[in-house]
Amino acid sequence: MNIKKLSLSILFLCLALSVQAADANTQRALPGIDSYYEWIQSCLKASEADLPAISASAEAAAKFYLQDNCKIIASGDFGVVGEAVGRSGGMMRFRWGSPIKDYVKDQPPRVVLLALREDHYEEYLAQAREKLSNDVSFVVLLGPRKLLDRAKADGFPMAVAIDNHAAAEEGLFSLGDGKFVVPTSPVASLMTLWVWTAEFVAACTREGKMPVMYQSYAIPGAKERAEQLKGLRFEEATPTSIQAGVLGRAFLQAARADLETFYQHEKNNLAAVAVKAFETEKAGYGVYAFLHGHAIVMQQLSFPNSPNFFTQLNQGWFEQRKDVTLANGDFVFCVGYSVRFHDNEYKQWDERARQSGATLAWSFTDYERNEVEAVKAAGELWVNQHWDYGDAVVEVPGLDFKLFPTSGLISQAVLRLVESGIFSLHQAADWKP
Repeated sequence: MNIKKLSLSILFLCLALSVQAADANTQRALPGIDSYYEWIQSCLKASEADLPAISASAEAAAKFYLQDNCKIIASGDFGVVGEAVGRSGGMMRFRWGSPIKDYVKDQPPRVVLLALREDHYEEYLAQAREKLSNDVSFVVLLGPRKLLDRAKADGFPMAVAIDNHAAAEEGLFSLGDGKFVVPTSPVASLMTLWVWTAEFVAACTREGKMPVMYQSYAIPGAKERAEQLKGLRFEEATPTSIQAGVLGRAFLQAARADLETFYQHEKNNLAAVAVKAFETEKAGYGVYAFLHGHAIVMQQLSFPNSPNFFTQLNQGWFEQRKDVTLANGDFVFCVGYSVRFHDNEYKQWDERARQSGATLAWSFTDYERNEVEAVKAAGELWVNQHWDYGDAVVEVPGLDFKLFPTSGLISQAVLRLVESGIFSLHQAADWKP
């Protein structure tokens, strides 16, 4: 056996022993998983240091939004758009805004939060020049420093720009030939989105207005409440004024705590999923991801610098792609919200997938205990996302429910951490894309 094969065999043996150990907290993750998690922590610190600038941009946008009939729209990368719109603890008036060319027809004044991604940059630039270069558009550009600098040089229409503090080359891991893999903006932009939204809400309160906010539909009465508030931009009551930096910092602190709890409990389960995906690929079978969640359902496996370890299996929220047939030996990593992919619109997808001979692994949170027990009964891997019932983390004066969720951030982290673990295994095998 040569040195490379021996090293890879030893790595697999260590992982197998680690995954079987009783106390996951004392075990070591794959090095790529550790490295990506350390980067997430550095991004949290950078966002907190950047809080004054984020607050200033949110305050300027909030003052613009006070105009009569002004709309607020999320645009650009679908991960950010999906996370901003229709989310527990988010703004009810945030509207879907992709592609740009479709949402600006006959619109009144609008605040546009536009998340950049490199593979769609030219499309965004052309459409923004055509549709957003006017005095009824307050454009907040969000993205990595390299793209923001490019946008400035190109005269991209914008009022303010926010650095998401992604890795300098977007991908975290160098292949040694100028290429980098495992993208960081999907996580960084979600983090920045919620810090900015928190500061936007606070800025509105300083102007005597409280935007109407979603409560999780998992909570009884929340859906009915949303129907009653439909069409309103602001609550009727005058809110308590909240100082700049308070809500954004509270979100970052809560996100740090949730991520730390998740990581310390789940890093070995993340590694086990990575090993299963790697082994399946090496054996010549299909490796798929079924991604259900606002932040991950669309165009996230094709994000620039993606390592292409997974093929997306789902089309939309609930259905398997019609052009893919699962076969014996395939592997599917199912990243969801709080349930397995079984009831209602899923139409027992999980049972049909097992009948095909595919192996399933899961990631969702744990408050639906019957869902967790069903996965355990099937003998399948499960990565607990560890976010709490209600799916929001920041207390706000005058509201009887919390705002701003961490679930989307954690689901993106789950995907990227597993990709990072697979990268470690490929690296040991001298992998090149």
